[in-house]
Amino acid sequence: SEHCTVWYLNQHHLITDMVSLKQLYEVMSELYERSLSGTLEGAPLLPAYAEITLPPPSKKAVDYWQQQPSAPVALYHRTGSDFTSTASRRVSFTLSAEQTKALKKLALDSPAAALTLPISLFNVLAGLVFAYLHRISNQSQVALTAPAQGRSSANLKETIGVFIELFPLS
Repeated sequence: SEHCTVWYLNQHHLITDMVSLKQLYEVMSELYERSLSGTLEGAPLLPAYAEITLPPPSKKAVDYWQQQPSAPVALYHRTGSDFTSTASRRVSFTLSAEQTKALKKLALDSPAAALTLPISLFNVLAGLVFAYLHRISNQSQVALTAPAQGRSSANLKETIGVFIELFPLS
């Protein structure tokens, strides 16, 4: 009917994040309320992506990645040319309440302890990934990246888009 409106939002995970999704819903909610009350004029708008000046990547991260060798890493003692398929499978498991409690205790009572429990758990699990990568690659030094939100300014916090910074860990 002419009095029924549907709003459908389809967005790809590479162009937006949860902060953006929250912003979109808040703005659309306010615009909808204003349209119902007849006060749509003067409604605030989100900053346009084109108006944003992004900070440069950290020098430490750029220097790190520029110094890394570009040779393929052997996994399971095989190099890239030895792999004939990119197929993979996800392995999942559920920790019991007792295992979860033990993991949290390890995270908080170990040298991996950080400011919060989630960060401490990340440190422990990243350590496990490092150990696994070392084992399957036979490399004495391995690296991975950890994503972090890159909304360092008030303007970026109000802008729709993905602002992720990757921090190398080795």
